[in-house]
Amino acid sequence: LAARVDQTAKADRSDLCEGGGCGCGEGGQAHQDAVIVVDGERITTVGTGDAAVPANATVVDLRRYTGLPGLIDVHTHMTFYWDHTPGTHPWSQLGTLGDAVTVFLAQENARKTLETGVTTVRDLGSSDYNDIAMRDLINRGAMVGPRMFVAGWGLHVNNSPVRPGMPSAPDAGTADGVEEVQRVARQQLAAG
Repeated sequence: LAARVDQTAKADRSDLCEGGGCGCGEGGQAHQDAVIVVDGERITTVGTGDAAVPANATVVDLRRYTGLPGLIDVHTHMTFYWDHTPGTHPWSQLGTLGDAVTVFLAQENARKTLETGVTTVRDLGSSDYNDIAMRDLINRGAMVGPRMFVAGWGLHVNNSPVRPGMPSAPDAGTADGVEEVQRVARQQLAAG
């Protein structure tokens, strides 16, 4: 039970969705003849019957549908993108596209996630702060996607030994020891 709300709506106007049923998480009970009032981008009230309908509301009739609250996915990697080219594997494309291209192409992940009813995600790590960029683009309205709680680089200990003649630059999430964890955590917080 969802309706896209006009972003130019006046503050004194509410949009209303009337639905056949709504599972709202209150004791596991589904509301029949549900009325959901949306103000801007937020649901402000859920009720039933004519008494729940504000006088100035625009009504969207969704009685043939059943609504659910937005779902939350607490383990995502939204900026991981694989183009499914025949003969390729997801890990072989990781890090080959560049940051701007990766975020642009990964917007498909964000859109599909929202279309499945997931309205909030907890993203658990992305290289080069691509998840922060995606979150900020969604918040600006420049990209369609769920509300994102992001981690930046995933913090981890160095897991590859130094080998003579081989580059050994760790990524920005590598932290060995207490002081390095504190330093990397401060950098993550500063990045957003």
